[in-house]
Amino acid sequence: MNNKEESLYHMHLQVKKHLDLSTEKWSAIPALVRYKNALDETLLAVREKTRDLVQGSEVHTASKNDMKYMASVKAGILAGAMAAFAEENNDPVMADLAKSQSAFNRQSDVTFANPILAMVASARTNLEALADQGVTEDQLLELETAVDDFEDMIGNPRHIRISSALIRKEVGELITENQSLLTSRLDKSMRRFKLTDPLFYEGYERARVVIG
Repeated sequence: MNNKEESLYHMHLQVKKHLDLSTEKWSAIPALVRYKNALDETLLAVREKTRDLVQGSEVHTASKNDMKYMASVKAGILAGAMAAFAEENNDPVMADLAKSQSAFNRQSDVTFANPILAMVASARTNLEALADQGVTEDQLLELETAVDDFEDMIGNPRHIRISSALIRKEVGELITENQSLLTSRLDKSMRRFKLTDPLFYEGYERARVVIG
């Protein structure tokens, strides 16, 4: 990874972190969830290819507690949709899986992933029924990615979604792909927040600044 690529990579991580910390603002917009998943998957492929270098840099980008909180927020959003479905359909099993955001966050680091992944598995099995509550496969992938990031930081990586096509690419190609995704897709989609949520949009613009 040369200096330019490393600077872009750090910027991509900042964009990811900004979006992760404000999941509730964009998670109901399918296009943004799709773009975010593509960003995450490509970042994960870069991390796998440059693990020793990247691990050190990511520690400074997001702390363990930040990652746990991010995943808890995403889990809480899914749990809310599942709880609403369970209430309407008298489904005690799904209701039991749909815990609160704080309940997820209170889990120990070792057991943190377990209830979230159990909830995701149930949601995926009932995805068609949950569509009425706005639950999508992209949302489930986004949540799984957040759990993966946390698991990786505590030394228990899962890495279940890197496609073979991405793994075959060089680091420079992956970073170029993410840069193209940001300029041609994500930047344009984020403009909707310029008037409706200027603070969120300004934070995105700050995250997009390349340093170095």
